[in-house]
Amino acid sequence: MSDNWHYEDQGKDEGQRKVVGPTSLENLQHVLASNPNWRAVLVWRTGFDGWKPAGDVSELKSGPFAPPPLSGLGQPQRSNHESTAPILVHGPVMDVLRLGFDFTGRANRAKYWLVIGVNVFINTALIQAAKVGAEPFLWILVTPVFVVSMISFLAVTSRRFHDREKSAWWILLIYLGPPALSVLGAMTGRAVSALVVAPILAIFIWAIAELGCLRGTEGPNRYGPDPLAPAPH
Repeated sequence: MSDNWHYEDQGKDEGQRKVVGPTSLENLQHVLASNPNWRAVLVWRTGFDGWKPAGDVSELKSGPFAPPPLSGLGQPQRSNHESTAPILVHGPVMDVLRLGFDFTGRANRAKYWLVIGVNVFINTALIQAAKVGAEPFLWILVTPVFVVSMISFLAVTSRRFHDREKSAWWILLIYLGPPALSVLGAMTGRAVSALVVAPILAIFIWAIAELGCLRGTEGPNRYGPDPLAPAPH
């Protein structure tokens, strides 16, 4: 629960509002520490009926969360040797990483198809380039790129199942169901019989409908807020 916090990032303009999360309580406190109006920031975690101002949440009432500057010294200055990487990580780079590789939270249908489409395009383009160019290094790239794509597929599929309020363990049915049925058919001498083909086809149709067609549960569920819900005001 401590790592399932979400908060409203108001941005600089009205149109830049977005929901950030899931994140840890410690990171949320760090974010609120830099906001003078932290009590008004809307937050949500599993167990809440809806969004709440940070000032009304028991875990956050004890702010401020950062020590005040020493008298006469003003705000601390950034060291010349201090890396700016965290700033980049919490920006667009982090958004892309969360979209493609985050196993927590929820993903709607649009994001699911976006991640699947990008991975299919990258792998197809790389394989075609390797065939046409006949460059050995391109073939060397195929395997690691495929592995990364599979991790991304598992991540977005997990979040899609979460959006449907189902455990990510249902992925095992997609991955292991058809091979297991094929092996069973081969062992019984009925590799192409209706007893094997029908269940495999049923799993395929169910997976397409469940992951790519059906809307997630409306409102928050045990995995996080509704990704289709409007930004909090």
